[in-house]
Amino acid sequence: MLSSSYSPTGPGTYTCAFPGINPNAPPLPFLKSIGRSVYNGLQAKLTQSLEYPLRGVHALSFQIAYALSRFENTGSSFTYGPAGQDQDSGIPALDYAMPNRYFGPSTLDRTHQLSFGGYVELPGGFQLGVIGHSWSPLSTTMWVPNTNLGRGEIFRTDFTGDGTVQDPLPGTHVGDFGRGIDASSINYVIANYNNTYANQPTPAGQELIQNGLFNLAQLRTLGAVAPVVALAPPGQVTSPGCVPSI
Repeated sequence: MLSSSYSPTGPGTYTCAFPGINPNAPPLPFLKSIGRSVYNGLQAKLTQSLEYPLRGVHALSFQIAYALSRFENTGSSFTYGPAGQDQDSGIPALDYAMPNRYFGPSTLDRTHQLSFGGYVELPGGFQLGVIGHSWSPLSTTMWVPNTNLGRGEIFRTDFTGDGTVQDPLPGTHVGDFGRGIDASSINYVIANYNNTYANQPTPAGQELIQNGLFNLAQLRTLGAVAPVVALAPPGQVTSPGCVPSI
């Protein structure tokens, strides 16, 4: 199981507005094995070894391996980068309230993997070997740009109200770019986000509005609303292992 982070008081080390029985006790994150990780694959391998298959060749050995697979998990935050996909390191969840919310293709997922290798034994004790791999592109998660990373970021990029920031683009899951969304459709996805979420309050902002502390115009003036995401420039391609330009 994938270790996911859960914190009943939210992430961070700053003082809570309601500190509880012991105000000196800081908010503490906890790791629980409540995430999900699934690998499904069809694997096949062909091996062959021959003695004196051709004139001047004493031995020939080779093998070809192929895997058709899908690797899915709950993902990790943008801050942890590729290292965050190491499920043995106790990575935090993308959503503390619902750790499996963004379940999708892992950024280590490769649909097709073809590997081959072998050697020939030649006269005089010489050997000639070859090894190679051919893999399909990795998937990538589409993140909402985060330029602040401060306490007020919950008003910009926490779209679920769980306390984590820089959420994936609303409506997408981890690994969606390259697995359903590609260079030809990325601007459609971004435009849909801009029309639906950009310049609108997140759940934290909605709480301020509902309690009469701020109105929407004031939040926009403060920059405490979801950011507008720029469209991808023309000529973008679905590059393996690269974050799409959003």
